[in-house]
Amino acid sequence: INKLRQLALVADTQPLCHLTLALLTETDNPKRFTSAKSVLDGQYKLGIVDPSIDGLGEASWNVLNKMTNGLIRTEPPANLYQFARQYELLEALEDGEIDAALVWDVTSVTEFLLAKYADEFNERFAPLLREAQRSKNRDKVRSALKSIYGVLMDEKKFGTSVSLENNPVERYAVAVPMIVMTTSDTIGYSQRLTGYLISNEGKAVMKKYGFTR
Repeated sequence: INKLRQLALVADTQPLCHLTLALLTETDNPKRFTSAKSVLDGQYKLGIVDPSIDGLGEASWNVLNKMTNGLIRTEPPANLYQFARQYELLEALEDGEIDAALVWDVTSVTEFLLAKYADEFNERFAPLLREAQRSKNRDKVRSALKSIYGVLMDEKKFGTSVSLENNPVERYAVAVPMIVMTTSDTIGYSQRLTGYLISNEGKAVMKKYGFTR
């Protein structure tokens, strides 16, 4: 956003929702990690996204710096691993190359699984989804999608070795804004849309589909 502002490309911004930073560990957290710092202090391998490339990495870096009173910034530990993309981070965790990772909550996991197992998804669940869509019944479609995601998460569990472990002390919310670009041909409509999304009615719609503020 700051780069866009420097280029005079931002007409308006509104806080839309929050992403939550969470610690991802092996299933049932067998090493009993209580925070990202406990991973590093125990000389286990912790993965983050490169802070110079991605907002997730920047947020993870800032959290680790806060936890270690700035030691990460001056002397990054050897057991802190950085990855160019979140997909690579999650893949490394699934393959056992690292012991834990900082990610954007469950959304990142779902996207990873759907991308990695796309062929299996299409083979097993596409007919079910097509049938639900042909019915033109929104509740039926929503129920089918929920069932598909549930089965996929239960069966894969991140390669049968990793699941979400949201430690209460390890949750950090990062604000996500909605941006209206100066290059838009319909700035007025764009601003009306952002106004709707941050209204009580818009918040209710987002909450219905799993977003929280």
